[in-house]
Amino acid sequence: MPSTTSKGTVTSATMTIDQIEVSPLNVRRHRATINAIAAMEASILGRGLIQPLNLHPMKGTKKFGAFAGGRRARAIRNLVDRGDLPADWPVRVEIYRDYSDIEIIELSLGENIQRADLELYEICAGIRALDARCEPAEAISTALGQPLALVRRWQRVGQLAEPIFVAFAEEKISGDLARAFAATTDHKLQLAVFEQLQGWRDYERTPEKVRSALKVGDRAAARLLRLVGADAYRAAGGRFELDLFADEAEQRGRIVDEGLLSQLANAQLDEARDATRAAVGRSIRFVPKPPVNASGYPDYTLQVTPKKGAEGKLVLPEGEVVAAIDLSEAGEPQVTYWWESRKAKFGSGSSAEARDTAKVKVKGAAAFSDPYHSAAPARALAKEEHGVSADALEVIRSTRRELLRAFMVEDAQRGGDAGRDFALWAQLRALLARGSGQLVGARSPAPTEHTIGIAFGALRAADEQLEQHVAHDVWLGAVREISAESFITEPDLAAAFVDFLNAGASTKRLAGAVLAGLTLERSANAPGFTLAPHDALAQFTRGVHAPLVRKLWSPTAEFLALLPKAQLLAIAEPLVGSETLARWSKVKAAELPGLLAQALNGAGNAVAARNRQAALEWIHPLLAFRQLDFKQPAPSAALAEAAE
Repeated sequence: MPSTTSKGTVTSATMTIDQIEVSPLNVRRHRATINAIAAMEASILGRGLIQPLNLHPMKGTKKFGAFAGGRRARAIRNLVDRGDLPADWPVRVEIYRDYSDIEIIELSLGENIQRADLELYEICAGIRALDARCEPAEAISTALGQPLALVRRWQRVGQLAEPIFVAFAEEKISGDLARAFAATTDHKLQLAVFEQLQGWRDYERTPEKVRSALKVGDRAAARLLRLVGADAYRAAGGRFELDLFADEAEQRGRIVDEGLLSQLANAQLDEARDATRAAVGRSIRFVPKPPVNASGYPDYTLQVTPKKGAEGKLVLPEGEVVAAIDLSEAGEPQVTYWWESRKAKFGSGSSAEARDTAKVKVKGAAAFSDPYHSAAPARALAKEEHGVSADALEVIRSTRRELLRAFMVEDAQRGGDAGRDFALWAQLRALLARGSGQLVGARSPAPTEHTIGIAFGALRAADEQLEQHVAHDVWLGAVREISAESFITEPDLAAAFVDFLNAGASTKRLAGAVLAGLTLERSANAPGFTLAPHDALAQFTRGVHAPLVRKLWSPTAEFLALLPKAQLLAIAEPLVGSETLARWSKVKAAELPGLLAQALNGAGNAVAARNRQAALEWIHPLLAFRQLDFKQPAPSAALAEAAE
């Protein structure tokens, strides 16, 4: 029944199909459903019209509109047009006179919802039409016999900004994406994120990412709200918008007045800062975040644990010590203390001088130019910065070389010349320019390798790990392909050389990439093991892009086992929830690499949805290649065409 008290009447009658049109107030709009009426035509032809059409007078015409039974009306029209039924075939109808548009829409929704075959956007379009006529949700709920909470969800989707609702109705975005946008009623914010959506890749177009962009369920804002208190926030005029489509709506919503919340939170944090200064009995500077190491994670070697002094005071060491405040998930301020820098901790004494001297020795490619004296301090510095042993470092260096090899092979297969050009340049530079030597990042074609001070077991472990990665398959495939060419297999060397001269351009490109790969030195993104030509080579073969690296290499449990537990937890911290991190911190060190490997490769639910892409693009800093300041020259038309 309609939601309002109606003075209308309902009468039964028969009329011909020429007197009937589908009403614009009919909520069924899905074209595929509307057009799929072959079975209905057969039923009407064989059994007649079982259910009468529900009509209302069409204003300004002598015709009647079918607000329920539109598909039946279309089926009868098709049968009459084909001559299967006579033009005057009597159509049984029920005519609703003197009903308002609101009542007609509610009747159409109610009749079609009960059939349970309406598309979501058809329902929401009907609710949208009722909203436009100012019909309250409670009245719609009563009229349709549907729960009020469900009607409010339909309202939210129906209230989407026009371009987003049109995209939903035209099936350009899914119902899940539409619900994600409907987490807020802010049209300006919806449209801003919808514009961003157009530039996202297909796999990025997820409800989780839309909600994250809308700042729905933002964990940082939620912690601030818990710090301030929801009642205090509302009392100050703050608004909180619930995501009606969340499983637990009270836990996922949007802070509408972020500026106000920040202002209130800062007032609370000022109290925490004053209490901290009183606790340590001296002035102390607060920093937004703790100092970080080369990996971008908090440098826990600089953390200070205060001692308890008289009268409950906290005693800090003299010097440049700073404090940082972090909020727990419960919104409680947690104060930590840190040396401001390594210089602040070690001062200018002998320890600092020795450390600085070691850093000077391992700048650039020092471990390559002077492996006898510089490799050891370089390995020590890598261990200090990244927690990796000397053996683990060799596995990483070998993996990085294998990635470069695969980059060059794939570049050659795309039509690029980077591998061939690097091979020619490196050999000419090493042979003709004095003092270059291994600094070019490649050695002479002789089958020897600089392994001074490297344990045989480390090299064997590196070989075993390389076999687990796609980069190794790409590289070996190219080596096998070139090894089978006649210019390699032909016993007559002169004839073999002629065969090479006559080889196609793509074969020569691949041969150049293989040659460059065979001569490559191992390197790492760490002082003493960096080689600028390797970074340039990676840049011109697209190897500085994380998705390409992760296509060729995955963080396996064996690789992650090279790192200490503290490093693994630091990697996990920005990706997983606090509960997961707390649980992982208690597992055995041998179990953690497997758990983290699964998370970084997209398996399981440990990684929060909004952090999944970051996990899938994670690369260990020692493996990464630096983005240099120069730009890659524009490719030739032929190369651009080949790349496409």
